[in-house]
Amino acid sequence: MNLQENIQRIHQVMDVINENKRGESIKNMINRHGLYHSIKLMGGFDNSMDEYLSNEDKINGIKDVVTNLCKKYDDIEISSFNLNGHQIVYDETDDESQVIEFYTPEEITVERFKLLSDEDNDDDDFDDLYIDSFTKTYEELHPSLINEIFYYMLEQI
Repeated sequence: MNLQENIQRIHQVMDVINENKRGESIKNMINRHGLYHSIKLMGGFDNSMDEYLSNEDKINGIKDVVTNLCKKYDDIEISSFNLNGHQIVYDETDDESQVIEFYTPEEITVERFKLLSDEDNDDDDFDDLYIDSFTKTYEELHPSLINEIFYYMLEQI
């Protein structure tokens, strides 16, 4: 092996070591300060951080953002109205739509609505569209929904 090949191998090994150190330092910062404050310290969320975050980290990050938003709005929950009216779809079937309407530091509230067909659309009475609501803790949610809520909450920081 010539000198040039050895230098190139050493550079590759150093890049791997530096990447591991960066990942460890990000993880240590998140463990020490929490995700919300780490994002604030870093001046925003860097998508490369995502690979160092577990589902539990994302849930804790969501809870931190929601807690801070609750303090900001001096309330015990945040509605989608406070978040520019954006509602994340929880589930949807041919007959009903389920959207996340409220966020608390511990759970979400999902509201269920009947979907109107073209025949029902002539009705002026929209009171029967609302079916009911239910709550779910963040830990009960599917990881893809956690990701969607997590990235949406990052926009609120």
